[in-house]
Amino acid sequence: MRYLFPPRPKSKTTPNDLSFYEGTKEWVVQRKFNGSRNLIFIDSVGNIEFFNRHGGKHTHYVPSKNMLKSIKFLNLELGKEYILDGELMNKQKGNPEMVVLYDVLMCGRYFFSYPKQEERLNILYQICKSPKDKCSLGYKISDELYLAEYWIDNFKHHFEECINDIKIEGLMLRRKSVGLDNLGYSEYETSSLIRCRKPVDKGYNF
Repeated sequence: MRYLFPPRPKSKTTPNDLSFYEGTKEWVVQRKFNGSRNLIFIDSVGNIEFFNRHGGKHTHYVPSKNMLKSIKFLNLELGKEYILDGELMNKQKGNPEMVVLYDVLMCGRYFFSYPKQEERLNILYQICKSPKDKCSLGYKISDELYLAEYWIDNFKHHFEECINDIKIEGLMLRRKSVGLDNLGYSEYETSSLIRCRKPVDKGYNF
């Protein structure tokens, strides 16, 4: 399996504009996590590899046996290749090992053009065995692995509820009706993702 670069947001917005995007009915939002981009590649016989967003291995992180066990617990079919997109929560000192999943780029084939974003999120939910146990990171799959929530409304509320959580940078807006718009051969940005970070007085810059 070759490395496929993940989509990155081309644009940014402010909390004041969240109501506009919500009103279009074209977007969903997820929390934007304060960690390192993490791609999990699972080949057709179940081998697992972790990569950063630049196509290399993480400098100071090797997944534990418990992390690998949590991934193998997912709803994965032998004979299919998977690429799960998420965040390694390694920016806060002393935190336990945690990865949050928020998109799927491959499930048997690369999801170029189709299925669209909202359907990919539903596929990821099924891969994660439809978890129900919620926490500040989303749905808990295991002590090591989590699934990000997404919402179709109340964007401003979801931004404000994470304003004091150091594990959360803000929100990521995802256009519902857009598939992956790049073949992933090199690093790229897309207009179908928009980041909305916390303001300067919370330690972030737009």
